[in-house]
Amino acid sequence: MTGDEEQGEGAGRRWRKVGIRAGTPADAAALAAMMLDFEATLNAIATTPDELTDRTAEAAAAMAALALRPEGPARVLIAEAEGACAGYLAFSPVLWMDDAATAFFISDLFVSEAVRGAGAGRALMEAAAAAARAEGAGRLVWCVWRRNAPALAFYDRLGAEELASERLMTLTVG
Repeated sequence: MTGDEEQGEGAGRRWRKVGIRAGTPADAAALAAMMLDFEATLNAIATTPDELTDRTAEAAAAMAALALRPEGPARVLIAEAEGACAGYLAFSPVLWMDDAATAFFISDLFVSEAVRGAGAGRALMEAAAAAARAEGAGRLVWCVWRRNAPALAFYDRLGAEELASERLMTLTVG
């Protein structure tokens, strides 16, 4: 998707470059592993048993395969550091009625601990913003867990704004 590369340091190591590209079906195993790492990261900050999730490796593999299908419900950007998958951002276009325009909803953003601080998260968000602009979308929209202080700080540094007037709702239908 982009050939964007960024140098930086993460987890005490200097990375020569972080690149961003579109995910492909060949990334399914790496994406599933990162999804499980993301889940473990969130479980580590959970404070009650009902906040814990326990996705199986099989479920993560199925979700990754679905997300990476060429005509699937989402698009995935992959961050690479020194040739290895180091993060991902999954998004889908949605109709944002407030703007009477398309927005991109980010369902997941994860950067491996080894490269956090090296610019991969910012590069993923910038690539998603570029894709949104290219398709005439006016904004990126996402949810962030209130307990995830590092993510909240990251989004603040990006200049993101909380929609205090709205609440995220969910209804299980199947």
